[in-house]
Amino acid sequence: MTEQVLLSISGLQFVEDDRNQCEPVEVITMADYYNRNGTHYLLYEEPLEGSPEIIRNTLKIKKGCMEMTKKGPLDIHMVFEEWKNQKAQYKTPFGSIPVNIITGAVEMKEEEYDIHVVLNYVLEFDGEYLTDSRVNVHVKSKDAPDFSLDS
Repeated sequence: MTEQVLLSISGLQFVEDDRNQCEPVEVITMADYYNRNGTHYLLYEEPLEGSPEIIRNTLKIKKGCMEMTKKGPLDIHMVFEEWKNQKAQYKTPFGSIPVNIITGAVEMKEEEYDIHVVLNYVLEFDGEYLTDSRVNVHVKSKDAPDFSLDS
């Protein structure tokens, strides 16, 4: 896999009041990639909506586990370890919020030019249920024969 990859993170968040209603979320960006000791690392930036500030993100993926670290005006280190609960602090300019992450299945499929991850989890803020989420992560190498920025 190349050092530059196309990263797609998409998912559905089921809202608290109506679990039949879902909100799609999607980020598609170029990311820096490296693999160290069987763990995949992805580094990318995203703009903070309504602000000129940037959030620096790191994804760390290995079998049964994905970690996401956000640094900038919003700070959090979330660990999604299959079938485990993890606690984190979501730091905002307005203060910190305790977060509980209840992770279900973490499925990872590695191919020559692609990595696919499907992650299911429940998020609680300050002890209160917030959302059920399903996230799909797709990493595509720039070396892939079918690589295209149009897809």
